[in-house]
Amino acid sequence: MLLSNGREPPSTSELTAAIASGSTEAFACFYEIWFDKCLRSTMQMTGLDESTALDIVQDTMMKCATQLPRIDDTRQLQAWLDRVLVNAARDRIRQTSRRRAREDRPAEDRMERLSMEELETLDHHLGKLDEQQRSILHLRFTLGWSLRKIGESLGLGGSGSIDGRIRRALDEIRDEYMNAKSEDHHDAG
Repeated sequence: MLLSNGREPPSTSELTAAIASGSTEAFACFYEIWFDKCLRSTMQMTGLDESTALDIVQDTMMKCATQLPRIDDTRQLQAWLDRVLVNAARDRIRQTSRRRAREDRPAEDRMERLSMEELETLDHHLGKLDEQQRSILHLRFTLGWSLRKIGESLGLGGSGSIDGRIRRALDEIRDEYMNAKSEDHHDAG
């Protein structure tokens, strides 16, 4: 097999040794030789769609760029890559599963555990948020809607976008609460 530059590829030993010592040229050669093979292998081993398989191979290539050991034999390299691909696939499947569970899970109702004073303080801080932030928090924490349902209903993008908006709103509330608490403590002192 000739590389795209018309040259013969280096041996596995030379290639992995050069990558291990930080050669970007060697990694570019490795990527050209192994990317398509890794993609086919991932799709065959996992049965996942091409888009997910591409993500897995990309994760594997990133690991190769930083952690590929010196390997003398092509079969050993293929075995090492297969292990890394399988581990990356497992990680991706777990990550996707956790994300879906988080997105579809209704928010817990914790309001009943707050004191009246805490509820008044929370209401005060919620009032400082903009209308969209309050709506998102209401849908998530009062009505228990999933992130996906909120995003679809408000036309604000996917669950990741809604999760980010919720985190930012909660951060604003937390910062406001901590500032008020710090001022109260300072005034009392």
